[in-house]
Amino acid sequence: MSRTGRATKLTPELQRAIVQAVSIGTPLVVAAAYAGVDKATVLEWIARGEGRHRRAATARYADFADAIRRAQAQDEVRRITRLEKAARGGEMVYEKVTTHTDGRVI
Repeated sequence: MSRTGRATKLTPELQRAIVQAVSIGTPLVVAAAYAGVDKATVLEWIARGEGRHRRAATARYADFADAIRRAQAQDEVRRITRLEKAARGGEMVYEKVTTHTDGRVI
């Protein structure tokens, strides 16, 4: 049976670019824009992959939706780990030292 319609823009390279950006904390729609994909398109790909779209889901879209979910989870774990370290007094980003005119250092 022959296919109708145009070919998808979702290539393995494009998926890698979007997933990598999401995994480091970039919001999905910003990651999509960075990769040159419209917000509506990337949201449609995810909806198709999750079976929530009127068009049929394919393995390509299911893999994409799954990769995005894993990337978002990876970012959340990274953020929680950083908060935990900061709460325990570790991983200081910047320490401000103030020296007063009377010689006190805070």
